[in-house]
Amino acid sequence: MNADARKHDEPILSARGIVNRFGKQVVHDKISLDIITGEIIGIAGGSGSGKSVLLKTLVGLRRPNAGEVLLNDKKIEAIGPADKAALIGVLFQQGALFSSLSVAQNIMLPMREHTALATEEQETIAALEERIRKLEQGTATPATIPQPVASATGVPPVVPPPSTASAAASSAPAGTSSPAASNASPSTATSEPSSPSTAAGAPGASNSLPPASLTATDQAGVQRAYDLAYSKYRLSDYPGAIRGFENFLKTYPKHALAPNAQYWIGESYFHQRQYREAIEAQHRLLGTYPESTKTADALLIIGTSENNLGDTVAARKTFEDLIAKYPSSEAAEKAKGRMAKLK
Repeated sequence: MNADARKHDEPILSARGIVNRFGKQVVHDKISLDIITGEIIGIAGGSGSGKSVLLKTLVGLRRPNAGEVLLNDKKIEAIGPADKAALIGVLFQQGALFSSLSVAQNIMLPMREHTALATEEQETIAALEERIRKLEQGTATPATIPQPVASATGVPPVVPPPSTASAAASSAPAGTSSPAASNASPSTATSEPSSPSTAAGAPGASNSLPPASLTATDQAGVQRAYDLAYSKYRLSDYPGAIRGFENFLKTYPKHALAPNAQYWIGESYFHQRQYREAIEAQHRLLGTYPESTKTADALLIIGTSENNLGDTVAARKTFEDLIAKYPSSEAAEKAKGRMAKLK
């Protein structure tokens, strides 16, 4: 037998004397097996017979009460996370959660692995996602469902803008509720750090409207309606974000958060590369809310979209208008850089 053949017959994964117990219940009693390179193994058994527990043990997600697992002749617990991830993959038959993690931790897992978001931002999004699911499943209480707000003046009230402070995500196991959260500031597709708190309700903001006499529940309902749409945007559910913000604008067209809602509609179209729709949405912001602090950012989106559509003449004019009207803005600095790259 040559060296390659001997190597091929060596086990890539071995289990020796595996024992798994839950209290007094013994699930596995001294199980041993070898899996050869290229071999396909099936594990059959009834519900609750320990198939999933064995698989978790084999891939290193669970440490057995006794015995050991070897991967390429190394104890699996001695292999680093990166090396282990390069050698082992798990594909669930259906959608599954990690039972050892809380609901919030399950939501945060892909953000931790595939984004550069800070832990505080991950916790905020996770808490908002739990709230969204409760609303979609109809399990939210009536007080938490956004309702149209009436006031003595007929003008929707000013609600404090979304806080960038993180609401702690739930540490309870799957199936339990989490505390409410406020949205944090994202980085947009055009690398603009655009935050709702910079436009709505800010001191001196000309688009702010006088507050009316409202109950705390009414004010929370308005904020919750905005947060619900905004969290869709943060989770990259851009169609859902557009629907949410459009519903917000239909209900609260004169609210201090309305300009922001219109801006995020344009941003959501931009992220989907629907540039014509993005341009239209941002022009609607400029026409309806000309005093909004989002106008410079809106012009940057318009000019970038025009360039992406191949209309460099229109893009140059939009960038020039932005620089002339808002020379000290961050959007103007970005416009200068993008205009320099126009052909």
